[in-house]
Amino acid sequence: MAVRLLRRTRDYVIRMPKDATVVAACEQVRCENWRYGWDTILDERTPEGRDAAAWIRRTSGAGRTYRELPGAADGGLTIFRFEPYQRCFAEHRTKPARWLVAAGTVRQHADMHDWIEDLDEHAGRLKEQLERG
Repeated sequence: MAVRLLRRTRDYVIRMPKDATVVAACEQVRCENWRYGWDTILDERTPEGRDAAAWIRRTSGAGRTYRELPGAADGGLTIFRFEPYQRCFAEHRTKPARWLVAAGTVRQHADMHDWIEDLDEHAGRLKEQLERG
């Protein structure tokens, strides 16, 4: 019985620009606030805290979904609990990486997760072929 081995080679390449950064969305950089949600705690005894709380209430934090938990034990503190999977208040910057797989032709993956998944699947196929002999 003849066994055909996978003879195609694949190169897994990450291309990063030298000093270019771009503004990125929370989802692109896997921001923890985006993934898990976050609390914004404001002291409404101060003018800054009152202004920030009023802005969140007036604009829903620019369309963000949240719950207000007033009256913390310290008195004057208000907790705004923001739900996951929405943009946080930070501005993220990232280097625009290119996730490439060269196997005859060059394919570009959308993100690191897809690139790693491709690599794992390919390594799994190679392992199966080696085990079969």
